Amino acid sequence: MKQARLLNRLDAAIANSSESISLHCLQIERACYLARRGQADDARATIAEMRSRYDRDPHAMITAWLCLAEGLLIHFSNMGQQARDKVRRAHALSAAAGIIQLRATSAAWLAHMDYVAGNIVDMGKYVREAIELAEKGNHSALSRASLVAADAFHLAGRLDLAKPWYAKAHEHAVADGDDATISALMHNMAWLRFANMRQSTFNGGEISPSGQLALLSVDSTLQFESIVGADGLHALSPILRAQILADKGEFFAALTLCDKHLESAVRQGIDRLHASVLADQAWCRLNLGDVKAAEVDARAAEALIDPAGQVGDRAPAHSRLSQVFAALGDISTSRGHHELAIAAWELHSSTQQHIIDVLQAPQNNAILNFLR
Repeated sequence: MKQARLLNRLDAAIANSSESISLHCLQIERACYLARRGQADDARATIAEMRSRYDRDPHAMITAWLCLAEGLLIHFSNMGQQARDKVRRAHALSAAAGIIQLRATSAAWLAHMDYVAGNIVDMGKYVREAIELAEKGNHSALSRASLVAADAFHLAGRLDLAKPWYAKAHEHAVADGDDATISALMHNMAWLRFANMRQSTFNGGEISPSGQLALLSVDSTLQFESIVGADGLHALSPILRAQILADKGEFFAALTLCDKHLESAVRQGIDRLHASVLADQAWCRLNLGDVKAAEVDARAAEALIDPAGQVGDRAPAHSRLSQVFAALGDISTSRGHHELAIAAWELHSSTQQHIIDVLQAPQNNAILNFLR
């Protein structure tokens, strides 16, 4: 396993630092990176040591860095709701203390977390803030803000608008030697290719090459993660691969991956996708002739769908369950899911347009100008 350049740079800076506050900030920044790579125990140990050291004599910069590190540790361990609260505190503290570059980095991570939560307006606000405040050498803030913009445009079905942002995110991640961000970029691009393909096929569109491209992308991501040792949210790529294989008709291979990785993926916080994955699992079992197990999975998937959850997660779950219950002969339930799917896909299309409207709004000119 090759150690990342970012880790080498941080280790060198730590070794050469003689001033305690600067040294400790570098150590916490290193913990942030380890948390993103999935090395939670090492990150947690550093955070605990620094909390203990500054418990009685707090320092604004140290406290802000610790809040950011704790937020990232929570997010990349289980995507818990406390993560955003921690990062928001880091953002507020760094703003109050005038620590501009840490504020920019915190804003970029708030944008990321708002994107994940579907808070589109706040996402756009924090992408803009990160880009406006970050210096050219603040690759951490600029790579993350760029990746959020790329993912948002891609989610909106506009890969043409996403591509330059992916390129900008990659540029800054490479400049920083940040393999964790490169891995995230590869994974997100694969996931969103697949999501857009599903939107098309579940709504009667022609089968596109996006599924094969997504499969190639996720295989590349898994290989890259193995090479660099990135282990943050490590079960997500195999679950994505399983869903792609289910769509390709490779049902046994898809089930094998689900059996191995679904439980750990749910522990890592992808419960929002649990219903969709179980619906795909039911489809696989049905096509392999295990009708009873298919119905069990389908009923479990039904129970897990959150009517108030993100529409992009609900829509494919309802579409798949409509297919499953139709094949099981339960026409009434199938029709119900079909109607819910239509409504969810329509709302999803509106959300996609909302994303584009927010990111291209006049107040967000800084976002668009960043590419020029």
